[in-house]
Amino acid sequence: MFNLNEDDYIRSVLRRAYIKSFPEFEDLTEEHKEFISLNSNYISNHGLFEKTFDLWKEWKTKVEEHLLQKTTPSVGHNVHILTKRGDVITTPMIVGQLFDTEKIRVCMEASAHVHRIPEDAGAELSTSVSGGYFSGVKEPDTRLVLSEELGSRKFWTWGTSGACAAGGIFFVTKTKIWTLDDSEAIDDFY
Repeated sequence: MFNLNEDDYIRSVLRRAYIKSFPEFEDLTEEHKEFISLNSNYISNHGLFEKTFDLWKEWKTKVEEHLLQKTTPSVGHNVHILTKRGDVITTPMIVGQLFDTEKIRVCMEASAHVHRIPEDAGAELSTSVSGGYFSGVKEPDTRLVLSEELGSRKFWTWGTSGACAAGGIFFVTKTKIWTLDDSEAIDDFY
């Protein structure tokens, strides 16, 4: 199997993309390289570089700021769950509140499309989430504990070409991690 290192992969994306102008490889910043690595499909299909890079950077920065300022379990935060089997599941994401209850909803393998970043710091991110399975956490105020460590989470939104085939741009942000001890199977995760 043929494996490219990160720099060779980025060079190959730039060579095959329909891009009118982009920085020379030697002039790319680490942010440019991260953007290209996450969005090679978009770049190859749409060829919009600087304008899309600026949009990517704006969304990444604003979503991360929003997630890190939240002091309670919030949409976009990670949850690490200790199961009754002793496994720790690290992929779940908080996706909202369960209807009109106090339960927090989590998605075990979340792919989160961000629609809107609220101006109000107390409001939640507006997202559409796919993946499965979805489950509620009972008594989140007493059972979810904030970790001192930060995690990361991949999100996406529509790029500068709007809603179209291969039109999503992906970004990874830092986010808070909440831990949940479900070793007594109160919520019965796996």
